[in-house]
Amino acid sequence: MREDELASLKRELGTLRAEHEALMGRARELQRVTDATSAAVCSCGTDMRLLWVNRIYAEWVGGGALPEALVGRSLVEVIGPAAFAEIRPHVEAVIAGRRVQYERFANWPRAPRWIRGILDPTFGPDGQVTGWVAVLVDIDESKRAAQALRAAQEQLQAITDTMSAGVCLTGNDLRYQWVNPVYARWLGQPAQALVGRPVAEVLGPEAMKVIAPYLARVLKGEQVHYERLADFPGLGRRWVSSIFTPIVDAAGQVEGWVTVVTDIHDRRQVEESLREAGRRKDDFLATLAHELRNPLAPISNAVAILGRKGGVDAELAWSRDVIARQVEQMSRLIDDLLDIERISRGQFVVRRERILLERAIDMALETSRPAITAAGHRLSVLLPSERIEVDADPARLAQVFSNLLGNAAKFTPPGGRISVAAELEGRTVAVHVEDNGVGFASDVAPALFKPYAQLAAMHGRAGGGGLGIGLSLVAGLVRLHDGQVEARSEGPGHGATFTVRLPVAAIAQPRDPRPAAASAVPPPGTRILVADDNADAADSLQRILAFYGYAVKTAYDGRAALAAALEFEPQIAVLDIGMPEMDGYELARELRSRRGAALTLVALTGWGQEHDRRRSAEAGFDHHLTKPVDPSLLNDLLIEICTHDKNTDRSLAPRVGRGE
Repeated sequence: MREDELASLKRELGTLRAEHEALMGRARELQRVTDATSAAVCSCGTDMRLLWVNRIYAEWVGGGALPEALVGRSLVEVIGPAAFAEIRPHVEAVIAGRRVQYERFANWPRAPRWIRGILDPTFGPDGQVTGWVAVLVDIDESKRAAQALRAAQEQLQAITDTMSAGVCLTGNDLRYQWVNPVYARWLGQPAQALVGRPVAEVLGPEAMKVIAPYLARVLKGEQVHYERLADFPGLGRRWVSSIFTPIVDAAGQVEGWVTVVTDIHDRRQVEESLREAGRRKDDFLATLAHELRNPLAPISNAVAILGRKGGVDAELAWSRDVIARQVEQMSRLIDDLLDIERISRGQFVVRRERILLERAIDMALETSRPAITAAGHRLSVLLPSERIEVDADPARLAQVFSNLLGNAAKFTPPGGRISVAAELEGRTVAVHVEDNGVGFASDVAPALFKPYAQLAAMHGRAGGGGLGIGLSLVAGLVRLHDGQVEARSEGPGHGATFTVRLPVAAIAQPRDPRPAAASAVPPPGTRILVADDNADAADSLQRILAFYGYAVKTAYDGRAALAAALEFEPQIAVLDIGMPEMDGYELARELRSRRGAALTLVALTGWGQEHDRRRSAEAGFDHHLTKPVDPSLLNDLLIEICTHDKNTDRSLAPRVGRGE
């Protein structure tokens, strides 16, 4: 070989060595780069032998072998016949010169996981496929998360599909994104036909007008709950309850909301039936009270006339007192029955003011003493030396104590002992009403304050227990005064103690004695018109007022009363409400329009509920009294009216308390 040829060969060999070193450098660099990635990378020839793998491929697929240990080995041998059978269609596609992507679960011994495979063909200088490069990416975490999400969605779908409520998902663009079968059925359309459509288009303009305020609130991030009477094509006209719950993204923006619609039509009908039954019961009780009060009024007036007439006949005096007590008991029973119903509905209002506790107790003793005396009981009262003030409605608090005293008198055998004692307990005052009567078992105490619970029935006694409303009324009134009431007994035959605890408003110093009241005598010539379609009530009241010294004219219907008023020109008119021809409201308006403030109007009626009092005030009445009224208290009111008219401008506010 010539020297020039040898030199040329050496130069070519040097060039080849340099190129080889460069290729090896690039291979080492490629190895470092691919080893640093989180993907498994390999190169394979068309003969299915591995040409090159990175470290991750060796760890995942090669079971932890070194990368160089896999080079030259058959792919089928490395991944196994079963795995190769799975990817064979992809291998055939890449050998045909196409790029391939796929996902599969690779059950590798050391690293089983979900992967995404990307296969790109490699080409020789002649353009023929020489093999391929595979990049395998770990998608196990995201795949499992997607599977979990899909499972949760399927569970949610199964739940919403079996719910009796309609459920839908709406975006902030006011378009349906998803609806459950119930909601779709109510709207009378397939679920797939609703998705993507605007809510306004599906529900219609009338419904949108109603729900627009609620949509505005939920789009501000507020959960909204409302009920309405809705028309659904597939459901009909029904009451539904809707709850809008906003969906908020990571930035706190409302993306849309979930709506849950429940058919509550049957519940609303039941509620309306209950309300209607309640209204009928209220009307019945009011009518019953009115019908019972009307005959009590002339009886009460007749008793008062007998009292004014006097007489020495002991039997007559005894009979008069019995009638008076029973009329008073009947009146209180009617009032208690109406009061307990109003308390149970939360419609009862107490008019609280700061009063001395002893004032309420004195009022209760005055009311209860006749029953206690008639039974021959011994009564003792022990009050603290301090004058205790409480925030209370005087009449209602007195009613509490009088009911407890009446209860003690009723359930204590004749000649028993009853005591009233009050004591301070820090910022609370406790008032104890104790007797040595029939008592009760300890397990009975919680039931005593329930409406219509009868102590007599609990003792197995027949009758004598009343309607069972007294103690329930006590509990309701005490609760309205922010207080508590409890009952204690050592057992049957050992008496009972009822304790009322009330917050103390203040402890007052003794006050100056009150000036003596003026004699209850009306100004001479005071004219009063009495109008009542119950002739006995009108005539008996006329006689009572005449005894007190008033000039009285009676009328038995509204039109006759109007004519009498124009002729008689009374200063005061005492009018029944439920009169024929012209009722008391219409008569009051007529008299007020003709006589103005020169005439004081007093309603005396069997209708005594709060709305009756409001109606009488709106008609122009100055005062509202319920039958029967104590003649002496009526006289006190009439004298106060006369005195007020004489000394002031008649700006006296209408009275609305018990008996007024």
